[in-house]
Amino acid sequence: MKKGLTKRENQTLRVIEDYIIENKHAPTIKEIGSIIGWSSTSTVYVFLERLIDKGYIEKEKNKSRSLKVINHV
Repeated sequence: MKKGLTKRENQTLRVIEDYIIENKHAPTIKEIGSIIGWSSTSTVYVFLERLIDKGYIEKEKNKSRSLKVINHV
């Protein structure tokens, strides 16, 4: 687990990384939630914001599938 990340943050980051590797593009918020088992997109959004704040991912505003991992696990 990456230092400074909670278990759920680490899980979210790994889902994003694995999805990008497998599909060659970033997952949507709904896809992340579905993979993890969260029905609330707002929960996914909270974890994405945490990962952005901690410098692990970047996201372009108002753009779908724009997640980029910048600090790998």
